[in-house]
Amino acid sequence: MNSHDLATMEHFLPFASATARLFSPAIPSYNTVMTSFLSASMLSIAILIPWLFFYKYFTPESLGKYRRTLPLFFLGGVLAAVLSFLIEGYVFDYFTLLLSPWAGISLESVPSFLLFALVTFAFIVPIEEGSKFVVIRKLTGVRKNALSKFSDDMLLGAMAGLGFAFVENIVYLQSVLSTESGEVIVETFLLRLTAATFAHSIYGAFMGYYLGLAQFHHSYSRVFLLTGFIGSVLIHGLYNTLFLTPLNFLSVSLILAVSLILLKLIYDKKDLEENIRKFIALQGARLPWSLLRDSKEIESIISKNEIPYEAIRKSGLCPFCFHGLRGDRTVCRHCHRKIPNPS
Repeated sequence: MNSHDLATMEHFLPFASATARLFSPAIPSYNTVMTSFLSASMLSIAILIPWLFFYKYFTPESLGKYRRTLPLFFLGGVLAAVLSFLIEGYVFDYFTLLLSPWAGISLESVPSFLLFALVTFAFIVPIEEGSKFVVIRKLTGVRKNALSKFSDDMLLGAMAGLGFAFVENIVYLQSVLSTESGEVIVETFLLRLTAATFAHSIYGAFMGYYLGLAQFHHSYSRVFLLTGFIGSVLIHGLYNTLFLTPLNFLSVSLILAVSLILLKLIYDKKDLEENIRKFIALQGARLPWSLLRDSKEIESIISKNEIPYEAIRKSGLCPFCFHGLRGDRTVCRHCHRKIPNPS
């Protein structure tokens, strides 16, 4: 691993590298630090504005109910970012001490891409998503009695993700404003605007959705909690790993494809509850296909909306596993349970 790789790692770990610079012998002047911080903060606000408008139209019916709660989740995301800042700075300082004796290898002998992927999945992503997980789970109790749809939790989780991205954008932008050329500053700004901020809001929305399910349906709460955390870690880790590859047509295409898949996933989750309501009401209609849908999720939505057994059976769903039934089958081909006739 050469000096360029080390520099790349420091850029990829802005919290850690920023902490290191705080204790560097060459401390910049107070005026320089404040100027770059204020400039980075203004740019971060500019990045945030279009995504706030995006989520305004994502679930417009939820904004009125949670007008006071949304800023709380945003500030929770800010708190999670600061917590990650502190933890990552500590972990990165001792990364070599922790890894080399345990593995019996020299970091210089590890290919840079593998080392970056290891740092991403073993340290950075679990720390960042773990911080958001703690904050979002604590804050979901604020809206427990006002919940009307699980998509509300997606919006609240997305706000926490935007709060996290707001702080991270400041750290990234302050770093390049102090040391890099104008071209690098523009590239960093556009990357944070088009990809990174969107991605953090998606991680938060995904996690918020499953934490909402966990709080409502206690029988599956552990499954939903693990799905929300592990799913966010995997999505975040994949996204970060893609950004470690050299930017070319293939890597940009992969990043765009993953972004579109994530957007499709979030919209499917947002619309799933409403689609199930319409499906039950319009007996014989077809439930639209959606990404990563499972029976526990559907059961939680059906239970929350207090949909009776007769309505489920008449709609053509198995009342036990919620897979579709073909014709007049009396035994479900998925769970193999006998289906009583609706009254």
